[in-house]
Amino acid sequence: MDQTEVFTLQELAKIKAIKQEKGIQSDAELIRFLLNEMEKNFCRKCLYQNKPGKNYEKNETGNVELAIAIGDRIAERIESRFAVMPTLTLDQAAETLGISNEKMRQLCNAGKIPFIRVDKFYRIKPVDINRYLESNYHPGKI
Repeated sequence: MDQTEVFTLQELAKIKAIKQEKGIQSDAELIRFLLNEMEKNFCRKCLYQNKPGKNYEKNETGNVELAIAIGDRIAERIESRFAVMPTLTLDQAAETLGISNEKMRQLCNAGKIPFIRVDKFYRIKPVDINRYLESNYHPGKI
């Protein structure tokens, strides 16, 4: 399962600005900086929360939302590394394509559809079925 980190243009612009402003070189430094900002922000909010006359002010860069967005992306990436790749049996893949099991086995053995061999069993990734279908797509004439 391919995972791609997607940030909005606004988030990317903010990341670039923070890196330039603070002289941050690596993603690890950026994450440490943003986590530190979140911690300062949280502590400031706790201090001012119930005191009359005190207004809660955002930290100097106001980057809590960005830190949370990056944290969510990191959590998704970590979870995806521990997830088991979804696969289809030979029967399921053949049924998906509307062909016989033998024809499916031939396509795999001919190298037309990649597969994973678990002992004597074939396991096929759904994404490979889709790639096969896309590569064999022939649009009709209009």
